[in-house]
Amino acid sequence: MAAHRGNLLFANPNNNGALHFGISFKTPDDWKNKTQVDFQDSNNIVDFLLKEFSDWDERYKELIRSTSSFVGLATRIFPLAKPWKSSRPLPITMVGDAAHLMPPFAGQGVNSGLVDALILSDNLIDGKFNSMEEAIQNY
Repeated sequence: MAAHRGNLLFANPNNNGALHFGISFKTPDDWKNKTQVDFQDSNNIVDFLLKEFSDWDERYKELIRSTSSFVGLATRIFPLAKPWKSSRPLPITMVGDAAHLMPPFAGQGVNSGLVDALILSDNLIDGKFNSMEEAIQNY
């Protein structure tokens, strides 16, 4: 993972020897609709990213240049105080960064996931609730 001036690059090797990487940077909500970046044109994306990351080390720019396909995905950050819907479908329960609506690179996913798992497991086994649904709802 590398971060600089609000931009983030994170990479994970795949089992087949390929490298999967993501790049994240803040944009206005309507950026994808207003940008001149053509997400179907790899050369256009490379040019855009090389400009966006022009002051990064050459090794990162080489990674961008050697990439054969790109996918543009919006990541939204929601207020952490926003409550869950009480009518969410059961038995689905999320923990960690997925449950707390934070970006995956906030650095708290595992920490919050462990705390969430502890709270949820306590709710499920301590006998304070009449049903599993009630224990999950309380979580």
